[in-house]
Amino acid sequence: MPAKRPEPADAERRIAHLYAVIAECALRIAKSSDLESILEAAVPVIREHIGLDRVGFFLYDEVSSSWTGVYGTDEQGDLVSEKDLDITANLAHPLHCIEREEGSEYFIEDYENTFPDDARMKGVKENFVVALRARGRLVGAITCDNLLTGRQLTEAHREDLKTFGQYIAMAIENRRLLQDLENMNKDLLNSEARYMDLFDNAPDSYFLIDAKGNIRSANRWAAGKVQFRQEELVGSPFKMLVHPGDAEKFMSKLNGVLSGPRGVYEIPVRQVRRDGIVLEVNVRVSVQESRDGGGELFRVICRDITEQRAAERREKELRQQLARNDRLASLANLAGGVAPDLNNILSPLIAYPDLIMASFEKGSAEYKDLIAIKEAAKRAVTIVGDLLSLAGQGRYELQPLDLNDIVAEVLSCPEIEETMQMHPAVRILHREGGMIGFVPGSAANLRQAIINTVRVACLVLRKGEVSITLEKASLAKERIGYNAIPPGAYAVTRFDLLGASLTDEDRERIFEPFYTKIKMNIGGTGLELSNARAIIKDHHGFIDVVTKKRDSVMIAYYLPVVSG
Repeated sequence: MPAKRPEPADAERRIAHLYAVIAECALRIAKSSDLESILEAAVPVIREHIGLDRVGFFLYDEVSSSWTGVYGTDEQGDLVSEKDLDITANLAHPLHCIEREEGSEYFIEDYENTFPDDARMKGVKENFVVALRARGRLVGAITCDNLLTGRQLTEAHREDLKTFGQYIAMAIENRRLLQDLENMNKDLLNSEARYMDLFDNAPDSYFLIDAKGNIRSANRWAAGKVQFRQEELVGSPFKMLVHPGDAEKFMSKLNGVLSGPRGVYEIPVRQVRRDGIVLEVNVRVSVQESRDGGGELFRVICRDITEQRAAERREKELRQQLARNDRLASLANLAGGVAPDLNNILSPLIAYPDLIMASFEKGSAEYKDLIAIKEAAKRAVTIVGDLLSLAGQGRYELQPLDLNDIVAEVLSCPEIEETMQMHPAVRILHREGGMIGFVPGSAANLRQAIINTVRVACLVLRKGEVSITLEKASLAKERIGYNAIPPGAYAVTRFDLLGASLTDEDRERIFEPFYTKIKMNIGGTGLELSNARAIIKDHHGFIDVVTKKRDSVMIAYYLPVVSG
């Protein structure tokens, strides 16, 4: 049962008493952590010091224009916490009769602006209802009555409740603002966590670099990409991640970003991982102000384009191979059409000199001329044979072969001996590769392909060394050389020309008919390598040509290995 309300002798004493009550309530509310605790602390003050039996607190939601019961007393005056109390039902009890001393009906404070129209029902105006306003906003209402004691509600009760209500309204508003701030901080933390998660796991490398070129921060992806830990990168010079051949140029461009107009700059550069693997990356650089007042920072975003560049190079090489194959196919068709006619023309030139020479004495001028005609015809027949091979009209009888035997036979054949006599400044070395497997092929034709390659090598070098190496290669994935070489096991015949050099055009066209003779001006028929290419192709093999450093060229023939 609430204590009897003290009766101040005058207004000043009553006001002083009320402020003492408010101070006491302030101490209780200061220890409250939420709205319900604030109102729980306020109810006893209203009952004990203002002198009202029953109290109900309702909060107003401005967004939904709805009311919610929060805390108060039940019909017996016991404290309850009910969030679903109906404000209209709470105010509609028929015994809530309030009279002023003059006997007139008491009018509820701010009723017209506080509650919706459907709250206007019998008995509502017979309760104390005080609107709680803070900073011009309606935040709730206090409902009171003296139904338990039956004591009359006076104007003094009303004024005290209004004064106390202003304080409660401000406490509610402050608590709400504090809650909003806490929610905002929580959202901010969640947002920052989501940002850091995106930052760390974004599929690009993010760096912040200071004006001295040192890394201030790096995301997890960046650290993993270069195989460092994040803490190892922080404080380290960004230059250590750049290929030595690009480092000075990159840092110069980075410094130029500061002096240039603000924007995003793209800088292609090579990046080096911890294990020495080189990555091709596209770097986007922009400038931002440091949050801690440490001056301007570089925001550096690195995207790995190694695979993209490799795919672009592969596509370019495949296009070049396709164009080269088209050219060679056209030339092969032409050679295939011309070669039979040439054979018909050359047949008399080979047969008739023998018949005519019988009419002349050996050693005579006429006899020597006929021999020269016959030898020229034989060389022409050789060229026609090369044209037929180029046209794919050669006939091969395939059998398992050991390339070691083929190369050994070639190096002791008269053709190579003649070539070595013509090029005494060129040495030919043979490096055996042991058992590299058998290849299905025609010994005569593979022998001719190797002879033709050695001849051209000597013509290209004039002075130097031709090293012939046999080795076995197992390719796990496709290799893009002069041809695209698919995965598989191969016997490789490699010719290293030490002292030779080729231009990019030479490398691309060296196997075209007559290119070596007309464009490179190195003599021979001009069909040697074209013939070798046709033979390797007919044996289901592949070719690679690599121009190395220090004037070195490597030509390799890949032939598929079979058992047997």
